[in-house]
Amino acid sequence: MQRGELLGEGTFGKVYEGLYNGTNSRLPHNLAIKVVQVKEKKFLKRLYHECELLKTLDHPNIVKYFGCVINDEKSEASIFMELMPHSLVSSYR
Repeated sequence: MQRGELLGEGTFGKVYEGLYNGTNSRLPHNLAIKVVQVKEKKFLKRLYHECELLKTLDHPNIVKYFGCVINDEKSEASIFMELMPHSLVSSYR
């Protein structure tokens, strides 16, 4: 997985364009990677539960969730989601 261009940032993290070169056919080649920095370790557990909830969502009007990697040492989580190239945010550029 490679992180590409920074697409945006907010209070809780940054969103990058990502490129997946692996063999899992379930994942698209281009996706969004949301990187969340956590100041307190207890919030990593909450992020984990949020990722578990995202796994259960499947609706055409909800961005697809592909997975999450939580790094305890860096106190950050990377959330892999569908890339929406024509989103509302991109119309403000």
